[in-house]
Amino acid sequence: MRYYHKPDESQETALTAGGVIHIINHIQMQKYISRKKFLASIPLIASLPVILNMMKKEKFYKLSFSTLGCPDWSFDKIIDFAKANNYEGIEVRGIMREMDLTKVAEF
Repeated sequence: MRYYHKPDESQETALTAGGVIHIINHIQMQKYISRKKFLASIPLIASLPVILNMMKKEKFYKLSFSTLGCPDWSFDKIIDFAKANNYEGIEVRGIMREMDLTKVAEF
């Protein structure tokens, strides 16, 4: 016996990142999926890269790094590295092996 969950109008989801992920998770949670539903889901899954590229980037997590990985770098070198590698954030944990940021001249 197969059971399918049909969402009512209040549960319908718009095509946002959460909505697409909800639809994919819903498909994955079903133990059985009919051929008709599988074929109907192919266009959505195939268009997923286009949908994600069209969405606003500020809804996603920003790429950042911690200065713990570069203990000998100066603050200027850290900033230049972040700009050159398209990082959008820096977790400043120490500069030039100084972990007490109140003692760092840049701060």
